[in-house]
Amino acid sequence: MSQPEFYDNQDDAGKSVEETLKQVADVQSQLEKTYERWEELEKLRNG
Repeated sequence: MSQPEFYDNQDDAGKSVEETLKQVADVQSQLEKTYERWEELEKLRNG
């Protein structure tokens, strides 16, 4: 994504830029939820 060529219409696998950016956003959302859950579990573990 840091390369200007990324923003061409499609990558080598045929994915559009929009599809890739949506996938990145989905993964970021999952990561945030996972960290939140981790924090909950740490609180339970530590009392």
